[in-house]
Formats: sequence, structure tokens, C-alpha cells
Amino acid sequence: MKRIAVSSICALAFLMMLSGCASDFQRESVLDARAEDPQGLISGIPAQGEKVCLAAGSFHSTELDISVHRALRDRGYIVTFLKGYEEPNPRRCRFFVAISGSEMSTPGDLPASITLDYRDLFTGETQRSVWRRDPGTTAAGWRHASQKASPNALLAGAWGDLDLITRNLVDQLFPELH
Repeated sequence: MKRIAVSSICALAFLMMLSGCASDFQRESVLDARAEDPQGLISGIPAQGEKVCLAAGSFHSTELDISVHRALRDRGYIVTFLKGYEEPNPRRCRFFVAISGSEMSTPGDLPASITLDYRDLFTGETQRSVWRRDPGTTAAGWRHASQKASPNALLAGAWGDLDLITRNLVDQLFPELH
């Protein structure tokens, strides 16, 4: 009796394998969502309209978060902020960007460094773009204009614009595909 049961199970398994039921190679994968964009799959760069999760990797001013959010949004991505305790979830968004920067001493100051870390949560691909302020510039972010020009005017610091810097960092992470 055992011999008949074992042989019938083996025969059934063999028939299922021949018919394709035993292994389903056609099952839908989470990567199939990007099948219409094979260039994006090859490059690992999110296509326009993709969701990108954004999280703070260190304590820094919210000015930096907002600037990175704007730069990503202007590139055509749907940006979602993660709360401090939230882990990136590939079902929520495939692409994750962590922002790190030193604390800004006063409003208008730039941090000493800004780092954007990118990770594709499906493939594990990572990239990093870093900006560091020139150590020779120690002046405050805002300085008074010279007495001749206008003694009450405040001018931006000599090292640059935060929005321009973050846009350049985003461009390093996600270069344009042609």
C-alpha cells in the first residue's frame, strides 16, 4: 500500500513539473512595477514620478530638509518624509535618501558639511554625495554690508546658496539620463 502511495505522489509531482505548476516562473515580482522603464532598472536611478523616502540621518536644521525636498520634487520625484523612528519600507517607496549635516550655528549659516546617502531598497545599490564648506571661511553666514554701501544691509555669506548646493548634490546622486 505504501509503495502505491509513494509512486502516485512521485507521478503527480512529475506531471505537475511537466505542466509548469510546480514552479511558477511567471509570478509577479515587486520589480515588475518598473518593467515599463527598463532604462531605470539598468541605471538604478529612479524615473520621474517614483516615490523617494527622505529621512534625517543626523541632527541639523530643517532648512536643509526643506531644501533637499524641493530639489528632489523639482526633479519630478514624489517625496515622502520619514519620521525619526520609521524605517524605510520597500513597499512604501523603493528609493531612500538620508540627509546628514552638521548643525547650523545661526539661521542663514551653512553647515560645515552636507551628505546625501542614496539606497535602492530592492537592489541594495548605494551612492553618496558630499559637500564640505571651505575651512578657510570662518565668517558668519550673514555679515553687515560695508559702511559705504548700506550699514543696515545683511548679505549672504561668501560660500554659497543652500538651495544651489543641495541641487548639485541631488544631481550627483541622480544624473540626467539621455
